[in-house]
Amino acid sequence: MAGPAVVTEDAPLALDAPEPYGRSVRVHAEMERRVIGSADLEGVVLRTGFWYGPGTTYAADGYTAREVRRRRFPLVGSGAGTFSFVHVDDVVGVTIAALEHGAPGAYNVCDDEPAPMREWLPAYARVLGAPAPRRVPGWLAGLFAPGFIVAQATRLRGADNGKAKRDLGWRPRYPSWRDGFKEALG
Repeated sequence: MAGPAVVTEDAPLALDAPEPYGRSVRVHAEMERRVIGSADLEGVVLRTGFWYGPGTTYAADGYTAREVRRRRFPLVGSGAGTFSFVHVDDVVGVTIAALEHGAPGAYNVCDDEPAPMREWLPAYARVLGAPAPRRVPGWLAGLFAPGFIVAQATRLRGADNGKAKRDLGWRPRYPSWRDGFKEALG
């Protein structure tokens, strides 16, 4: 998770991320390698950001929304972890674009505005009508939460969607989570 706050598809995946997240990253990296490296098919991989909208954890009735309302989803440490979001409608749109125009390879699928947790979490809480999130020092969170939670909140890197926009001719319907959250949750 070290490096620039926002990365392209060329950046190495976080294979050494804290468990259990690291194991998941390694499984996905192996699947990507098999799909993209296959001699038998032209493989396209869509690396999506955090989904929001109906039926997701970030939906108004989703798990994350419930935890934010209960003030059980704190802002950890510096809140510098950079999140990339994507509305479920945009996932559908880019999937169609990839089927129609996708050359083999990986594509980051997210909105145009990766944001540190310290920006998006308070805004998300406001849209939900929830109290402001609590602030918890990273060292304290580390005593109670798994390491990957603290790492995500403080060191996660966001994704650059330029390749998907350029090569697939795709544009997110919701270019910013700010407007997307308001429409999806308001």
